[in-house]
Amino acid sequence: MLNVTTGHTTVSLPAHSRASLVQNLFAAGFYHGHPLCAGVGTCGRCRIRYLTDPPTPDSREQEILSPTQIDQAWRLGCRHYPRTDVSIEVPDAVGPRPLDRSVAPDGLALLAVDVGTTAVKWQGMASGGDAPVSGRLLNPQVGAGADVMARMAFAQIDPAFAHALHRSLVDVIHALTASSQDVSSLRLVVTGNSVMIHSFLGLPMQGLATSPYVLDYLGNTTEAIPASDSEAEVQAYIPPLFAPFVGADIACGLCHLILHHVDPDTFPFLLADFGTNGEFVLALAPDRYLVTSVAMGPALEGVGLTRGTMAGPRVCTGFTMGPDGVVPISGQVVNGVSGTGYLSLVSLLKRLGVLDVSGRFVRSSHPMARTLEGLFVNGPSGTVFTMNKRPVLTGRDVEEILKLKASCNYAIEALLDQGGVSQGELRRVFVAGSLGTHVRPLELVDLGFVPRVWEKKIVMVGNTALGGAWDLLTTSHARETIEGLSTHVRNVDLPGQQDFTARYVSRMRFEYC
Repeated sequence: MLNVTTGHTTVSLPAHSRASLVQNLFAAGFYHGHPLCAGVGTCGRCRIRYLTDPPTPDSREQEILSPTQIDQAWRLGCRHYPRTDVSIEVPDAVGPRPLDRSVAPDGLALLAVDVGTTAVKWQGMASGGDAPVSGRLLNPQVGAGADVMARMAFAQIDPAFAHALHRSLVDVIHALTASSQDVSSLRLVVTGNSVMIHSFLGLPMQGLATSPYVLDYLGNTTEAIPASDSEAEVQAYIPPLFAPFVGADIACGLCHLILHHVDPDTFPFLLADFGTNGEFVLALAPDRYLVTSVAMGPALEGVGLTRGTMAGPRVCTGFTMGPDGVVPISGQVVNGVSGTGYLSLVSLLKRLGVLDVSGRFVRSSHPMARTLEGLFVNGPSGTVFTMNKRPVLTGRDVEEILKLKASCNYAIEALLDQGGVSQGELRRVFVAGSLGTHVRPLELVDLGFVPRVWEKKIVMVGNTALGGAWDLLTTSHARETIEGLSTHVRNVDLPGQQDFTARYVSRMRFEYC
């Protein structure tokens, strides 16, 4: 039994011995909407205090927790598993909370929802309205793990765990539609990657969890979203899913490009949708598309990095050099740094010569680098770049960005090779997802995400997944377009490629290779 105290309340929960403390807590409603690192022991957000004898802290905890906290029996909930009748205390802020039922305006008649691994983004319009409204909220599942593989592992522990994931997304949809006067007439499209769609619909995920990966549900259906006693049933159209890890979000994104950005002279082009999962489409012709996906982690959403946070008010999305050194582009004091802000910072430090192509901090002879000398300090895990005396960029942050870059390189080269297309033959590179709004082409080129020859070919197109879902509600031939795409798509399995690991590791350098 797991006895949990939060605030002035203590509850007793059944404890699954194969699940960590924080996984048990998430299944019981704790940590919904709190981004955690899925047991890696890097974010430090799952701190719990033992009320019974605490276990010995491991090396990760000794890095993150202070000696005083360790003495006070604080530990990381992701690093320990329940024992018989263990009692713990958790911060009140992470306890079960109902979702805000006023996140969307009254009277929506149209609603498009993009269920991303990290964020849920939506766009809607009231009956008779003349302009759409939009918003975003954190995917409540982030408390169960940062990426889809962690979520699937969580779901496999117990059917109740899978149901907790499913119900968390259903609750989001009901929160978005709660203020609609007549949900029976609401037209709703829900898109997302394959794992999020399966979780949202409560479908088994075994085919996606183990190799060889199989896509049992193909989408292009209208599904009833289960209701509770206080909620009415909602009908949602789910767009087609292309491949096990190339989901409805990419189908919507490609449909959106075809409707608004592409003509016959645009082929061949690349769609690169950067997020927690990197999904790529090489469009060779109107009737020939190669698709692939690769795990990238949540760093591009700002999750898991030292000062990382999702883009929003007072969040830095880019840096530049000012008279006093590195400053946010906005010129304001910021509360955090988005994923695109981190790419901008790393790109700037590389151009100043204080970060080399291997990702190591080095001394530089660049004249402007001297203004940064006092910003580098030695931390427990190596050199740390600081701003306003606060850590901003560590070696571990740089390593996470290198992983993103290596994944991107590998996916692009695999598609070009399979399609028989050279870098120079590509006409356009459409960048969507987390990078599609704020990142600059120069930064993608400078860090080696894409070849330098593509710098003038890059087009930032924002959230094409949500754009395509909205097209399905507002454009007469969008449904016909997206249904026709499925028959022209071939999936390229990256892990199945020869020497996958060696080729991936060789690309962990800030240059295109």
